[in-house]
Amino acid sequence: MRSALARLIEARAQEPILRVIRLTAIGEVERPADAELRSATTIEPIAYRRMWIGESWHDAAPAYSMSNALPGIAISGPAAITSPFTTVILGPDEVANVTATGDILIELPATARA
Repeated sequence: MRSALARLIEARAQEPILRVIRLTAIGEVERPADAELRSATTIEPIAYRRMWIGESWHDAAPAYSMSNALPGIAISGPAAITSPFTTVILGPDEVANVTATGDILIELPATARA
């Protein structure tokens, strides 16, 4: 009991330290403008890698940077599209299309859809 009391007295002598502030606000804000990404038609690979895709090895599959994937670009597989957080692998006959908002839509071959 005595040591707990001593710590309490010491703590009162110290300067207060602010650790957390939480702010809650309610109000109306303007809608942010839609992102306008520039477009491109070609993209250069950043590397070539040996990858196992589907049921075979591909010795020189191109790897692309996701930050270079602009709207209007179509990437045919086999290939990889990389970012610091994820990697998208395209199999043979798959095509990745970059949308106006920067999303990647993958078109699968007709045999894979059936």
